[in-house]
Amino acid sequence: MALGVKEAKIIEETGLLEEEVVQRKRAEEALRNSKEFIETVFNSINDAISVIDTTNFRIVAVNTAFLNTLGMEEKDVIGKHCYEVTHHRSKPCEPPDETCPLAETLKTGKHSSAEHIHYDKDGREIYVEVSTSPIRNEKGEIPQVVHIACDITERKRAEEVLRQREQEFKALVENAPDAISRFDKEFRHIYVNPTVERESGMPPEAFIGKTNRELGTPENLVAKWREAIESVFETGQEKTIETKYPTPSGIRHYSNRLAPEFSEDGSVETVLNISRDITERKRAEEEIRRRRAYLATLQRINATLRSTLPLSQVLDTIVRATTEALGYVGSFITVPDPTGERLTLGAAWGGRIVHAALKVTRFKLESFSVPVKVQENLIARAFVSGELQAATGNPEAMAVGTEPSISGKMASAIERISGAKGTACVPLRVGEKSVGVLIIVSPREQLADEERAMLLSLADQAGLAIQNARLYEDLQTELKERKRAEKGLEYTLEKLRKALGATIQAMALTVEAKDAYTAGHQQRSTNLARTIATKMGLSEEQIDGIRLAGVIHDIGKISVPGEILSKPGRLTDIEFSLIKTHPQVGYDILKPIEFPWPVAQIVLQHHERIDGSGYPAGLTRDEIMLEARILAVADVVEAMCSHRPYRPAHSIDEALGEIRQNRGVRYDPDVVDACLSLFSDEGFELEHA
Repeated sequence: MALGVKEAKIIEETGLLEEEVVQRKRAEEALRNSKEFIETVFNSINDAISVIDTTNFRIVAVNTAFLNTLGMEEKDVIGKHCYEVTHHRSKPCEPPDETCPLAETLKTGKHSSAEHIHYDKDGREIYVEVSTSPIRNEKGEIPQVVHIACDITERKRAEEVLRQREQEFKALVENAPDAISRFDKEFRHIYVNPTVERESGMPPEAFIGKTNRELGTPENLVAKWREAIESVFETGQEKTIETKYPTPSGIRHYSNRLAPEFSEDGSVETVLNISRDITERKRAEEEIRRRRAYLATLQRINATLRSTLPLSQVLDTIVRATTEALGYVGSFITVPDPTGERLTLGAAWGGRIVHAALKVTRFKLESFSVPVKVQENLIARAFVSGELQAATGNPEAMAVGTEPSISGKMASAIERISGAKGTACVPLRVGEKSVGVLIIVSPREQLADEERAMLLSLADQAGLAIQNARLYEDLQTELKERKRAEKGLEYTLEKLRKALGATIQAMALTVEAKDAYTAGHQQRSTNLARTIATKMGLSEEQIDGIRLAGVIHDIGKISVPGEILSKPGRLTDIEFSLIKTHPQVGYDILKPIEFPWPVAQIVLQHHERIDGSGYPAGLTRDEIMLEARILAVADVVEAMCSHRPYRPAHSIDEALGEIRQNRGVRYDPDVVDACLSLFSDEGFELEHA
């Protein structure tokens, strides 16, 4: 190594050998290089590092990260107290902060660490994890310490957010409307929220550490719960089950969602259950089911109106459909005997109640009868009063005056064996006349308002079905008698014509008895239609056909529930669609009857319009019979001038304005002209009561 002037002078002054001077120079260079290396590493570390003099707690060195973290320059830091720089205080903590790692290191002489809050130049909080290590001299003293501060601000903020969310989640769970519980692998409750107390009546602590079986859960539900929880533990997949429990207020239904909660190793550690009360939903579903069943029953009964079934089959259809649709223990129908003094059993359905009655009374059901005059008997009272009679169980009032006689003890035995809890006697009426009594035996003690309304509606339809069956049987009987008669064909035809007229009149009265608001509508429409046909020069044969069709053109409305026909407000789409079926229903009822006129076709087409906007087939112009086009105009004019529950009557001028405005559009122009002429030129008037 070449020596410079400085080194030569040292040799001259000290007398050192050249080799010694070279070694000394190398040592100095190595030291200088080492210091540069340490300084480079020192400033490359991302954590904030400071060296603090322990005699006065002043900072003697910092790295770049320290300055960047606090947003300061070296001149603002070196030589200043550490608490002044990082804590913005003018003096140390008094009393000394025992959590300060600097104090701990000076006290123990060992490395220490702690979490602290430092403040940058602008006073922003910086969460740091501080590690302090002693720097010892040759004597073992600690003149300085090294402070390493790791910025954990983001972590602390994340922890705080997590803590807040945990608190929010806990509050949410504690106040959730759903019952929430947690199960361990032994099927024991390890947590329940307060909602469980409201649902069960037991405090949450009563559940902890207990299984469902230990809590008195019914055994079939214990097995269901165990299977579901096991499945979640084994598969790690959510599972939903439905359960129901008896409570003082009745059966409650729950939807239980079981979700896995995983441990750090990925295995299922616990199962969280969220139980939601779905009782109201279940009740709504049951009501929908009952409503659908009720509508299906109406359809089955309505089908008998269009059929030629014997009375016995009609009665069987009614009791069977009613029992199955509305979930009754059984149903019975009593009808008047030929004398009208007693009610005899016409039909019965329901295995449990029939079996119980046969077992207890030991007599044939068909021998059962009730005297109409014994008003203490609920069946007789319903028949005479025309009002529904309901009672709890199978009361003795059902047995009063019966033949063969039934004692109160027998009635109680029948109730016990069959499971009967409620009974209702529903009068079957056509207009003001009772034609029988429907007796239902229910597994429920009370009739709900909706159920009562359904029964009354069914009774209306059943009464019509019974009367129609009797009319048909009477007609068949009369036909057979006339066939056996030795009188001439003219006498037979005349009697049939009278019977047919009576049937038509009975049908007309049947519709008007069901719908008081349209009472007289058919007759007034008929008078106007017949007068229009006469003015247009139709034959007597056509006019007779229009007259008979007009009298019963709304016969199909017997298939429409009474509450829809008399509804005071606007009809829904579904309700109006039921109304629109009445031409087809009327056609189906009348089609089997051999009229000498196309009565069924006229009834079917009386709501068709020549522009195709009518129903049920959307026929146009000449596709519609002339008789139906005449009846359509008469029907519209009369209907507009009549009061309806959903609107007041229109004036005759408004009614005539309707057909005048739609002349040639919806209504036959020749028919409209004839109708307008009747009112304007001949002074025709509708005869309203």
